[in-house]
Amino acid sequence: MATGFWISRALYVAAKLGIADLIGDHARAPEYLARRVQVDADALRRVLRVLASVEVFMEDFEGHFANTSNSELLKIGAPGSLHDFIVMLGEKESWRAWEEIMHSVRTGEAAFKQAFGCSLFEYLEQNPEAARIFDKGLLSRGAQDDDAIRRTFDFSGAAEIVDVGGGRGSLLAAVLEAHPAAHGTLYELAHVAAAAEESFEPALKSRCEFSSGDFFTGPLPRGADFYILKKVLHDWPNEQALRILRTCRAAMSDRSALLVIEPMVPLGNEPSSAKLFDLFMLVWPGGRERTEVEHRELLASADLSVCRIIPTGSPISILEARKSA
Repeated sequence: MATGFWISRALYVAAKLGIADLIGDHARAPEYLARRVQVDADALRRVLRVLASVEVFMEDFEGHFANTSNSELLKIGAPGSLHDFIVMLGEKESWRAWEEIMHSVRTGEAAFKQAFGCSLFEYLEQNPEAARIFDKGLLSRGAQDDDAIRRTFDFSGAAEIVDVGGGRGSLLAAVLEAHPAAHGTLYELAHVAAAAEESFEPALKSRCEFSSGDFFTGPLPRGADFYILKKVLHDWPNEQALRILRTCRAAMSDRSALLVIEPMVPLGNEPSSAKLFDLFMLVWPGGRERTEVEHRELLASADLSVCRIIPTGSPISILEARKSA
């Protein structure tokens, strides 16, 4: 366990250098790969040998390396690719924050701020290249979630859908594509909303508004059928998360529903990606993953009641909430 980060660093090297794409469908000598990316051949061989030992790549008897089902996920743009997510986790913004985890444990505050002198979101606003890598990483990781949500939740009959803090709008685009009669609004910070508008396909852009604002204060567009908070609340401690929920509630009509889409931390000692990502949220933005009870209590504090919880078959669940009577 203590040496696990050695493998994560090797994965970062392979992803950053695009090794899986260079290997393609044929076993490749490390010398060939090293020439293509201008690195030391022996050092690269040693990195790939470690990854082959954990079934990322496969080394043959000639010392050449081929792809496996795991390394296929390192290919750029491949179905289910995690390339951009792994690169994001390996960049200095993540790595240096983890060095300060003891600060988080001592204070309960984000290690990122200790490492970089500002919050994660302030840093991204000031560093466009880091923001680009961050956005691509979240899109890479979130594509599987978007598919699971679209398959699981029925948006039929919805006229207006507001995605609050929806980043580049990948989920909203997926929902609008599946429901041609629906209209959407992406509510984000100004620079994020502008970038999302540029990336939307023209056919979908005609059915979507890109509204800039602050989800802590609003106001949000009023009376929509659905308000979506996908992996927004986990970025924040309870006090700030409650402010976001109250902003949503203020915009909701009696028929509106709020969809809180988050990982659910299970009780007991079973392994869970949500438990790992809970530490990640502590270290990076200073937020937290929550149990079902914690979600219910947080929503109740905003005078919102959970109607149902829908598993998606992925690590996330959909909590459907409405205004309390």
